[in-house]
Amino acid sequence: VYFRQASEEQFKAIQKEMAMAEQKATELANQTIDLIFPGEQQPEVEHLMKSENSFTGNFEGENWRDARDGGYFQYNLMTKGEKDLSLMVRYWGNESASRAFDILIDGELLVIENTVGKWNQSTQINVEYKIPVEWVKEKESVTVTFKSHPGNIAGGVFYVRLVRNVGF
Repeated sequence: VYFRQASEEQFKAIQKEMAMAEQKATELANQTIDLIFPGEQQPEVEHLMKSENSFTGNFEGENWRDARDGGYFQYNLMTKGEKDLSLMVRYWGNESASRAFDILIDGELLVIENTVGKWNQSTQINVEYKIPVEWVKEKESVTVTFKSHPGNIAGGVFYVRLVRNVGF
């Protein structure tokens, strides 16, 4: 058995860091309208997942989903009547290969993404994409699609969230 050792000063810094991480997690949870963890059967069924040429796996303890060579995957996410929303997507921050893909909301192109060399960090990265208000107003749900470009991979995506905008 190993026990982490720290001086009193180091211990206080660790406690502060842990409290800040917990506060950020609570804020994100309060901001979240709907959430899907790709690669988990029940959440994908509940979010009416459809896919073609899509695969799942686990990396660093988190499940992911991707789509390859023109394939796609999509989920139906609840808006709960909210209008000022962003799509938050979790990626690996140090991707390689060819990863150009489109993200669509109800068939409308939200963004063309390419995650290769974008962050160069060996950690998970959360990216927010603001959704135009007119795309979600008067809707109870939206369909979010990740569609790979030919010869490319869409993802891996570790989670997808609809979040209330704060600070925009």
